[in-house]
Amino acid sequence: MIVVRKPGKLPGIYFKKNYVLEYGSNSLSINKESLEKFSSYAIVDDLLATGDTVVCATRLINKIG
Repeated sequence: MIVVRKPGKLPGIYFKKNYVLEYGSNSLSINKESLEKFSSYAIVDDLLATGDTVVCATRLINKIG
């Protein structure tokens, strides 16, 4: 399992991506080392409102490669 969280909540070196919400903006971060051993991912969002967090997580994973 790979966790994507708000910045400052994950240990180690992480990548951050900003996204816009209907009422403001926020950002997500992912630990750099957590993606190194996987080649495919399934994203599960526990609070799906507008889908912005899923889009941000997808862009973050794609950015890292």
